[in-house]
Amino acid sequence: MTSLVWIAVIALVVIEGWLLLSDNRQVQPGVGGGPAVISEQDRTEFNLDAINKDQFDQSGKATLEENDGKVRVTLAVNQVEGLNNQPAHIHLGSCPDAGEVIFPLNNVVDGKSVTEISTTLDSLRSSQSPMAINIHKSAEESNVYTACGNLP
Repeated sequence: MTSLVWIAVIALVVIEGWLLLSDNRQVQPGVGGGPAVISEQDRTEFNLDAINKDQFDQSGKATLEENDGKVRVTLAVNQVEGLNNQPAHIHLGSCPDAGEVIFPLNNVVDGKSVTEISTTLDSLRSSQSPMAINIHKSAEESNVYTACGNLP
């Protein structure tokens, strides 16, 4: 009887391990150090490409993660000498000629920006118009884009 119990326990451990490894979710730390599971449908990542590569070879990634009905926008780009405290926005339109600002984002400082916006990924994805994230050279030269990426 004891052998049968051990076989059942081992079988359960193997099945549980297989289920965890085959799951297509990422586990990230949550509130209070507990795990918060963010599925792929609640996260999107895309490239921010250099716009004026000959002047400012700035590029990187944008990550959008939804949690509790809000989207956290994280920008991570390489630092370029002379560029810091750069405005960033989600604009209507596509790169490189994006239009109206839809969501202002926190400035990019030392190559990083994190902003929480009051919308959902579904809302962003279902928009009739394309949208893009632009990073600007500075507040004074906001018409000069350094990096841009189209929201998928």
